Amino acid sequence: MTLPKKISHLSWKKLGESTLILDSLETNSAHQLDEIGSIIWNSCDGITTKETLVQLILYEYEIDRETLINDIDLFLLNLHEKKLVIHED
Repeated sequence: MTLPKKISHLSWKKLGESTLILDSLETNSAHQLDEIGSIIWNSCDGITTKETLVQLILYEYEIDRETLINDIDLFLLNLHEKKLVIHED
């Protein structure tokens, strides 16, 4: 399964280990992501698979695989609900 793709009109900027996402067109909102959220966000390109992302994070962090997969799914759902990503099937 590929990850969703970022909505094209969004702007984002890396701030140290975090990322700031700005939606000045649709919702006029800002969202700040932590370090792992930033890794997930940067992988939302419509090409990267969820398994690739899981392996990338597991390589960098000591975390239980099942917990990580559940957290990624929840995070992606949250991004989708906030209209920051779209699934292209």
